[in-house]
Amino acid sequence: MSELPAHDTTAARAMRAALTGLIDGPALDFLAHRARLTRVPRETLLLRAGDVCQTVWLVVEGSVRLCWYREGREHIGDFHLERELVSDYSSFVTAAPSRLHLVTAEPTILCALTKADFEAAERQYPVELNRAMRHVAEGLTVTFANRIWSTLIDSPTERYLALQREKPAWFTRFPQYMIASFLGLTPEGLSKLRRRLDSGATEQAPTLPTTTERRSH
Repeated sequence: MSELPAHDTTAARAMRAALTGLIDGPALDFLAHRARLTRVPRETLLLRAGDVCQTVWLVVEGSVRLCWYREGREHIGDFHLERELVSDYSSFVTAAPSRLHLVTAEPTILCALTKADFEAAERQYPVELNRAMRHVAEGLTVTFANRIWSTLIDSPTERYLALQREKPAWFTRFPQYMIASFLGLTPEGLSKLRRRLDSGATEQAPTLPTTTERRSH
């Protein structure tokens, strides 16, 4: 990794913008001025599964993917683009080994804060830091629950169309096999889905039994 100037005002400005509303006042100033910029190439491993996460990164430019491997195949859980924070929050907070990899998907500039930075801030501003960490935990819980329910309830077509609607930039920045992995599809399965949508074909929703029919069983 190539570390940029330690007291670069760009780092402080970027981290301040990312944390404003989550942390305010002197605690925000304290953390912003501890931020460091790092420039890394594509496919740089930021966090390896089995290691304890010690860093929170802000993506200034580029992107990071969260992934894991099973039976030799990469499974992608999320992408983080510009102005988004990325970490393994569970490992960061509990010091348990991470079960995830964090890998840059493009040449990337990151703004980093270490666990030591947060611990130093917490010693001086315990109320502000505890409130911020609770807010992050609540947000991650909702995000995770929504992802799980979408995987269980929504069809692949519904997940694909929702992704197109909510994250259009992903389709121009990441290869199809990565998009397929995020959706829980093979690249071939995603190609078939896209061809079906391009042809105008739609999925037929199953017919639910009426109230009377349900009571008769």
